[in-house]
Amino acid sequence: MRVLSIVLLILLNYNLLIANCQANCPSALSVTLPSSGQIIFTGTTTTGDTLSCPGVNDATNGHWYSISNPNSNSITIDSVGSNFDTVLMVHTGSCGATSCVVGNDDIDFFGGNVASSVSLCVLSSSNYFVFIGGFFGNVGNYQLTFTINGLCSTSCNTALLVDLIPSNTISYTGNTNTGIGNSVGVCNSVDAYMDIGFILRRI
Repeated sequence: MRVLSIVLLILLNYNLLIANCQANCPSALSVTLPSSGQIIFTGTTTTGDTLSCPGVNDATNGHWYSISNPNSNSITIDSVGSNFDTVLMVHTGSCGATSCVVGNDDIDFFGGNVASSVSLCVLSSSNYFVFIGGFFGNVGNYQLTFTINGLCSTSCNTALLVDLIPSNTISYTGNTNTGIGNSVGVCNSVDAYMDIGFILRRI
């Protein structure tokens, strides 16, 4: 009977350790992004940190991921497949001194899609933390998908080629940030900083 009690105690402590893993920034799971394709992580949130981004509902009881990206890729991160109302955020900096890059609560709240999705350029020269939590204390099982969209278009050499087709409308979305650090001169001696570049081609 004593042996059984010891085994149960060990299992309980082990489960508590697993549940609390990634619950704070220093315990973030380190992830190295591939040059292409997708990587998927799953987990269960119980308790953890709360994180904020301007204009987005707080993410509560979340899990941390630390992102390493040697290729400076444009990526999309989403929580589609999770079984609770998620909030997703990306911060840069170091533990205890992070700042928001981008965040999202619901992909389509009015359409009933309470999964979250963000897209950004992840530079090889910067540190990034991905935080997936719940809206207003929600917890549950999550699926976190990283999709590599290609190289960031942060210089003339990596500008995205856009084909202009008559009578068609083309729409792109993206994010600029101070980590890009490039600039280009434009009309009337006004410079544009922290740019994302496009090459336009009419066909």
